[in-house]
Amino acid sequence: MLITEYRGESANLKVLVREIEADPHLAGKCSLVLTPLREDRRDSLRHAQWAELAVSVAAGLATNALYDALKALVARVTVDLWTR
Repeated sequence: MLITEYRGESANLKVLVREIEADPHLAGKCSLVLTPLREDRRDSLRHAQWAELAVSVAAGLATNALYDALKALVARVTVDLWTR
């Protein structure tokens, strides 16, 4: 099983979850777990609500294609979030 983790601002990761669930290549093939992180972290963005998103994809022949689709979606969502 391939597990990819993303850490960032909670609202941004929720957008990514909605995009993954709406993508025809990824919907139903990925397991998503969004976990809020402790609020006492000392980061430069410590006032943000941080979370971690774990995306699990079952191993198999389609894993590389699913990973590529996920990577492209993350890149697109990241650009969309920064240009808003």
